[in-house]
Amino acid sequence: MELIPSGPIIISFDNQVIENLLITAEAGNGISGYQKSGVIIRNCAIMYAGGNGIKLQECPSPTIENVNLLHTGAPETGVGPHAERNGIWLLGSDNAIIKNILSTDPSTGIYLQQSDYSTISKIKCVNARGPFPRGQLIQFNDSQHFTLSDFYSFSDLAIAWTADNVSIYASSNGTIDRGIIDGNNRPNGSGVVTEHGSSNIVISDIDCYRWMNCAFGASNGNNIEFHRCKASDSYMPSVQGNPASGTGLMFIVYNFETPNGIPTTEDITVSECEYWNLHENNQIVWDSNLLIVNDITSNNFIKRIPINPTVPSITKGVQMTTVNLTGISSGNLLTDPITVSAVTDKPELFESITVNYTSPEPDGTIELIPITNVEGVALITVSVENDKPIKNIIEKSFAVTLIKLNLPMIDEIEDVDIYS
Repeated sequence: MELIPSGPIIISFDNQVIENLLITAEAGNGISGYQKSGVIIRNCAIMYAGGNGIKLQECPSPTIENVNLLHTGAPETGVGPHAERNGIWLLGSDNAIIKNILSTDPSTGIYLQQSDYSTISKIKCVNARGPFPRGQLIQFNDSQHFTLSDFYSFSDLAIAWTADNVSIYASSNGTIDRGIIDGNNRPNGSGVVTEHGSSNIVISDIDCYRWMNCAFGASNGNNIEFHRCKASDSYMPSVQGNPASGTGLMFIVYNFETPNGIPTTEDITVSECEYWNLHENNQIVWDSNLLIVNDITSNNFIKRIPINPTVPSITKGVQMTTVNLTGISSGNLLTDPITVSAVTDKPELFESITVNYTSPEPDGTIELIPITNVEGVALITVSVENDKPIKNIIEKSFAVTLIKLNLPMIDEIEDVDIYS
């Protein structure tokens, strides 16, 4: 479905449905909501630069699904410009359903703050950027009773600035299930970590690859279970050349003590877990004395298959347009190999023109990605060529009109205190 171009959206009533939009926000949030319940955001692409992709405050029971979020204000590499450049930020918004989400270059992909009873699934984050305290695929902060399943956090070690990929902070009674964490380039970062009093957490079927400090961690909490978690390919020093203070451990379990000497980390279980190719193979667990079950073996395990959410396509320019090609053949019922190509007379108007075709299929597509904020008319010529000593080529052309997207704008408005 073709998305409808839009500027930033402010939710104005309960149960509002926002769907099928290509939202561009140069300043402020892509979508903002305050004290509105039952909001539905679906099948949208959001490109945001100077705020968050979606920020909902005190908006109970929101549903966010099939959304592609791209932070266009991130630098080419390294730490992001501001902590409030999250893909999705929920503050005081209970009973959220979030599913089928892609977030690229955010400060944090999904940030839940004081938002209880959330259900989150099928999410992918590429290159979380921070800065601290952000830098996660997801963080649960003082958000109780949660479920996270089927997720994929990917960090290019030369681009991302990752804190803890999955952070459970002062949040209890949750499950983390079926996920992949590929890349953490912080010397003190963790793949999955529970901390600051988080308790009653089950973490299962998680793979973690390429990290410096630890794949899994627990501190200042109790009744934490790690089940069928796997880790491989820890490394030192940092790919970015930073000082190597990480340990490369699979598990780190802290035991901070209160002034009266009572331990604050108890009842930690590690069962049916596996590791392979650690930086130092004797660095498995610290402190193993805190584990009530310690079941970890060395095994070259089969890695999980990453999930890729089905969301509307966008690029750092504008939305990609797909043109269908049909009726392709070598002619006269022959099955000679066929090559399909496309060129334009106005290459200065396009970031890319990509042909997707596999011989001898009768159909294919062309993906057109124009340069941002240009206009004009371009001729696209498609060539079909068979693989014979004497080449036979047929060409057909079509016109593409690029229309500059002029969005309404307004400067940021400062908060106002009113005494009544």
